[in-house]
Amino acid sequence: MDQYGLMKALTACILFAAFESSSGNRDGAIPHVVHSRKLVEQYRRTDDDRHAQSDQLDAFPIGLDVIEPLVAHYEVQVGEFNHEEHPEGMINTFDLSGKLTFQRLADARASLELAIGNLSILCMTMLDCDTAEYSAAMTQKRKYSAWLLDWDRAFSSYLVRNREDLDGPTMAGCRLLKAHQVAGLILAGADQAQGEEAWETFTPEFKVIVDLISEIVQSLPKRSVASEAPHTPYLSTSMGMTEPLYVAATRCADPVIADQARTLLTKLPLSEGAHSSWKVSFIEQTLCAATGKQYCPAPSTSSTSVSSPVP
Repeated sequence: MDQYGLMKALTACILFAAFESSSGNRDGAIPHVVHSRKLVEQYRRTDDDRHAQSDQLDAFPIGLDVIEPLVAHYEVQVGEFNHEEHPEGMINTFDLSGKLTFQRLADARASLELAIGNLSILCMTMLDCDTAEYSAAMTQKRKYSAWLLDWDRAFSSYLVRNREDLDGPTMAGCRLLKAHQVAGLILAGADQAQGEEAWETFTPEFKVIVDLISEIVQSLPKRSVASEAPHTPYLSTSMGMTEPLYVAATRCADPVIADQARTLLTKLPLSEGAHSSWKVSFIEQTLCAATGKQYCPAPSTSSTSVSSPVP
């Protein structure tokens, strides 16, 4: 199959994954997501022939830089809802070795989303583990910390090289990626054996998150028509502003910074999921895992509030 055919097949896989996921059939989405990743790898293996097929590829309406973040998103999404059983080669196979360098923003966002998604799943598995499993998980978390620092260096290098070509909305998206990277470092660095005290050393990082997202919120243009879709700074299909802010709002030891994060959460559009019970539930489970607390889901009859710390 040539690259044009691969792109057609890849697009079809993503559309089927989106259909199954939006219908609530995540088990049905899994095969399409797994096959999508295989097609991405196959596309890259045939990339040497790209110039010979440039006319065909130019005729295709989208490129790999658009499709691959969607593949990463669905890999993370399926993993969030089914982290105990998953197809081989889909979760926990993220490569934490090797030198990072980014030529495109798409590469930076796809790799960061996959890393943080896998890190979150790792934290959730720590809710119930013995001493040996805990020690192994902490070793793995330290590897994620090192990878996230390498990501930051590669991302900063990309910004230095390309800053003149980045417009306002794109820079807002870059701030969003940085906020997630900082949140990931906090999650990877927190030692659950220390309980709540584990978060006290991360006050400067929490402030960075709040400052970055404050800049994003202030930069968003006003909507002139009520039905107009909101302009968002997304560089990813799922990495919005809720997750980093929620971590700061519920775990920052500085009450001023935590209150600023809670205030920002109330300003986010509904599309951000800041008040979505399933999304907040997943974040709470991740945070409980990182602090060594048992997760106690709220009763189904009550609403989940983002303004209260996790019990």
